[in-house]
Amino acid sequence: MWMTLFRKEWRETRTVFFILQGVFTFLYLLIWFSLTQNSGWAFLLMFVVAAAHVLYLFIAWLWSLQGEWRSRTHWTWLNLPVPGWKLITSKLAAVFSQYLLSLAYAMAAGWFSLRLFLEQFPAVLPVDELDRSLLSFYESASPWIYLLMTHLSLQFGFAVVLLYLLFKAFRFLGAAAGVLLIIGWNYLTSAAEGVFQLLQFGEIVNLSELFYRTFSLPPGRMMADGTENLILYAGDTLFYLVFYAVLLAVFHYLIDRKIEA
Repeated sequence: MWMTLFRKEWRETRTVFFILQGVFTFLYLLIWFSLTQNSGWAFLLMFVVAAAHVLYLFIAWLWSLQGEWRSRTHWTWLNLPVPGWKLITSKLAAVFSQYLLSLAYAMAAGWFSLRLFLEQFPAVLPVDELDRSLLSFYESASPWIYLLMTHLSLQFGFAVVLLYLLFKAFRFLGAAAGVLLIIGWNYLTSAAEGVFQLLQFGEIVNLSELFYRTFSLPPGRMMADGTENLILYAGDTLFYLVFYAVLLAVFHYLIDRKIEA
């Protein structure tokens, strides 16, 4: 039943997905054209693409959920003989799979843009070895940048789903409570930074060290001002996987027990 719901969500959202990819393709072409013209617009457009993918799940998940109420199919959706977790995860997973494809496309376009940039600016970057190092670093760091971008987009996406479901369950009081919860969580993660450092175990990759090795720099040279290294830890990863699972359990509870058709 879950796969049936997943395929249904994919069919209902694929038109918007393909339109978005068409828009992104147009932006990539503009970026490449701007690079051939030595225009600074290319970097602004790159920022727009990156920001769009950070907010992708926020917008797409909200649009998908609103679609049930907008088309007045929420009564049927909420009364399907399946548990709430199947309803919500199939809907979120369909859009999430599209996001993963879109981000992979963006990363590939980024690689091509970097290569084109290096070819267009021989006077600025005249050393072939440096050109190869930049491409090598991008290729080596891409999987981890992909994961970090996905994690960031998931945070925005889960936040808006929580707010929307709380609003549907408790109206404005629920939405206000959701906003307070999100603000409180952000404050907690900042105030209890020392506690969260306990999760920094099991180093998976150190992007700073990867940068040093790629460019044959002495370790710590770029961090002489005391800036922390960018490191992905297994502890942090495990914590957020559990955190997202807890949020899905909350969504399941709200759909099954609190939201009325």
